[in-house]
Amino acid sequence: SGEVCCQGNQEQQQLFYDILIEFTDPWDQPMEMTKGGRQKMVADSLSAAPRQITAAPKPKRAQYISPQDQYLYYGGMRRKWVGSPDLFKALMDKHSKTYCGDNLEDGMTRTPSTAGECLIWKHSELKGAVYLTVGSGEVCCQGNEEQQRLFYDILTQFTDPWDQKLEMTKGGRQLLAAESRGETSEAPKLITAGPQRVATVDPAQVAKSALEISLEDQYNYYGGMRRKWLGSASLFKKLMDDHSKGRVGINFEDGMGHMPARDGDILVWKHSALKGAVLLTVPSGEVCCQGNQEQQQLFYDILIEFTDPWDQPMEMTK
Repeated sequence: SGEVCCQGNQEQQQLFYDILIEFTDPWDQPMEMTKGGRQKMVADSLSAAPRQITAAPKPKRAQYISPQDQYLYYGGMRRKWVGSPDLFKALMDKHSKTYCGDNLEDGMTRTPSTAGECLIWKHSELKGAVYLTVGSGEVCCQGNEEQQRLFYDILTQFTDPWDQKLEMTKGGRQLLAAESRGETSEAPKLITAGPQRVATVDPAQVAKSALEISLEDQYNYYGGMRRKWLGSASLFKKLMDDHSKGRVGINFEDGMGHMPARDGDILVWKHSALKGAVLLTVPSGEVCCQGNQEQQQLFYDILIEFTDPWDQPMEMTK
């Protein structure tokens, strides 16, 4: 059957899964919930008691901690650099041009740290910074979550995962304890009013650059995850066909459908093994994923291999 099933605790299974995703295909057959799974789901639905934290969390290896949790609890998203500081700066300068333009800071600031000399890379168009610790090769993103995510996306193109242990910061422990007690200081992002969802944002901020919007928010509020394509429609189809083979097989749709649009023609790419679609608007080059969040994330992961980030303003949907 070809079914591959990971066993172990959640962290162990996540590590196995991250390895498997590099050379296996998604499992697409029906799955039945186990007896233990049903019991746990019922217990979770009935229990409203917050989880209790009895001791400070032990240090964990970074590869077991999501970038979001690294931001929230561990002082910043991490990557690893094994080359020279000069090459690091050159690559940060090069790869950041796609996201932020050419207005770079002149050089990198140097500052001492407990782990060795620390080099600070900044961009004049962005708040936040990237810290490189010489010797250990630790790269730490600083700034708010969106800024760190942008730096992290740039760094993934030429650095390695950080594989050392991370200790939770004092602020991270306090935040985790507050969450366990149900005490969150952030206001909810959405207000439910009947069947309609109303976003609690300033209307003046509705139109934002796509580079400032997380993928999750693009899916939730802006009509779909976006990328940019500058080539021909026929080459786009060929690359989508080729890159999707390793993920979902070769049974893709024959050709692409066409739809008229306000900004030009929309070409619709589909795969017979998947729901959802990828919409390419000609001539703007806007590529928009459609489907549920998992489907859009799969399309986005394919697109990121040969397309550029979408850098135009996006308006929140009704």
